[in-house]
Amino acid sequence: MSAFDPNIMGIDDTFTSSNSSSSTSTSSASSRNPNYTTNRHSTTALTSSLDAYRSKSSLQTYNYPLHDPYLPLFRTPCSSTGLTDTRSSNPLTRRGYYVRQKCVDITVDKFIKGGGTQIVELGSGWSTLYLRMFESFEDDFTWVEVDYPSLLDSKIECLSQVKDLTGSLKFLKRDITGDAFVDDLKKLIDPSVRTLFILEAVGMYIPSSSFSDLLRNLTGEFKKCEVAIYDVVLQGRFGLMMKENLVKAGVHPLGLSKTSLNAWSEFFSASNLKKSEVMTMLQAYKGGIMSREERMKCDGVEFLDEVEEWEMIMNCYCFCTGRNYDCD
Repeated sequence: MSAFDPNIMGIDDTFTSSNSSSSTSTSSASSRNPNYTTNRHSTTALTSSLDAYRSKSSLQTYNYPLHDPYLPLFRTPCSSTGLTDTRSSNPLTRRGYYVRQKCVDITVDKFIKGGGTQIVELGSGWSTLYLRMFESFEDDFTWVEVDYPSLLDSKIECLSQVKDLTGSLKFLKRDITGDAFVDDLKKLIDPSVRTLFILEAVGMYIPSSSFSDLLRNLTGEFKKCEVAIYDVVLQGRFGLMMKENLVKAGVHPLGLSKTSLNAWSEFFSASNLKKSEVMTMLQAYKGGIMSREERMKCDGVEFLDEVEEWEMIMNCYCFCTGRNYDCD
């Protein structure tokens, strides 16, 4: 079976939303308009995924040490947005995105090498993470990408160009805050098997209560659940300024409530993720996750004038990992 068969999941293109009258009408609108979304914040999330694509593409334009031959696959569907000009990003953004991607890559690599076999990307967007990991590990895992139908339909079409892949990649076209989401996910993967959930910049686009419900449902249904979260920790005066700008950009204000690492630790504990580690992205960069050699490679790519500003920004983002079980 092809890795990119859109029917691989056995789950249709409809998805539920608290703001839609029915899943059928939502699916119909989605098929008529590829940019259709059910509310303002889902629109913001989809725009953010395109912005992330541009920023990650710029890493290659500026020769950051990151092997990713798959990004060009998505250039056509992204080009109409005007967000594919990789020269328009700035050094602060580029270095930040590099650190973010390295932290995620290192975490997933460690999970697979440690025997993990199920990975779920929530809000996967135009991520190439599966393709890059498949290149290294081939068919040693099952991978599920979850996002809005309009985005995944375009992505599946692009990925049909890739040859020699197996059926280890599955798609779930759902709103992750929907009531049926976890039940649908359990139809695709085994809830008794060790599973890593990746959430990059997901929590900021949904109310904190919905985010908490999502994690509690995952930790309750998946017996060996691990999470890796990249998100905001809007601490200090600089964090307040960032919050104002994010809200103006359409980010849900109730998703920006955590103003300290301690708040993230408490959030993890309340979500039954008792074995957790939380750190700012600056801490992750300075040795929490990245090695000295990796930092030197990053620093050598381009000179950074505004080091202090970059460090303030990195202190307002965090990388959190946790699990709901004890290691054997």
